Amino acid sequence: MMTRRLRLGLAGFFIITQIAGCAGTPVVKEGPDRHEALSREVARMTFNQQAVNTEIDAVMLVAIDTNVKARLGRDLSPDERERIRTIVNRVTLEVYPQVFWENVTYSIYMQYFSVGDLEKLIQFYRTPVGQKLRQFQTTMTTEVGQIVKERMKPRQAEYTRRLREEMNKEFGQKHPTPQGKS
Repeated sequence: MMTRRLRLGLAGFFIITQIAGCAGTPVVKEGPDRHEALSREVARMTFNQQAVNTEIDAVMLVAIDTNVKARLGRDLSPDERERIRTIVNRVTLEVYPQVFWENVTYSIYMQYFSVGDLEKLIQFYRTPVGQKLRQFQTTMTTEVGQIVKERMKPRQAEYTRRLREEMNKEFGQKHPTPQGKS
């Protein structure tokens, strides 16, 4: 079951990520079919399985690692973590193949981009700079995620303390707090 954070993260992630190479845009002259065909083409061009794996690593593996660690009663070895990562990525690809994500994202493109916009995006992504951007997006997303984690970590205790204080003010002492602490 995907968490809300994962679903939201993946939705935003797919809109800005890419895959090298693309199929030609189906020839549809006008109308809603053309809008859908162009939206599907942009979805194909902007999808990246590595981006999915990165997001899965960031969210799902932490939960899986914690669960397995609790069952085994010990920390996992680096080899065990890598084996779990490999299994999660393989199962993710099998259950949620590229076409699944394209079908999820094309309707977002249809909602926010006109036919003309989509044509311009496709033209751009086919240029050397567009291809470079598509290749760079995964790197950018990964590096930004790492920087954000590093910069947030020193403030985590303060954030938790402040959040608890505000929750106490708003709801009193008898409210749910992170991990059942008050």
